[in-house]
Amino acid sequence: MEQNLYSIIYDETFEMPKSYTEVDLDSSILDIYTGAYEWLPGISLDVIKKEDNKLYIQWPGGPKEKICAYSTNEFFHKTKNAQYSF
Repeated sequence: MEQNLYSIIYDETFEMPKSYTEVDLDSSILDIYTGAYEWLPGISLDVIKKEDNKLYIQWPGGPKEKICAYSTNEFFHKTKNAQYSF
């Protein structure tokens, strides 16, 4: 967001955030994606399935954050410009 504001102020090109439509996935598919993923050496991202049949991510020391499916193996974060592919 900050980079886009800078680009607007200084008349530079910028990319508009994409819009995604959330889809529901079967619980068995979500089970496949749960676990710990190494992001960088020594830094793991935990993917957790909650009772609401949704996936949540959690960075070390951070809160659980919901991610939403827009295809069978692709997810987006509703409040951040972040996408995750499994």
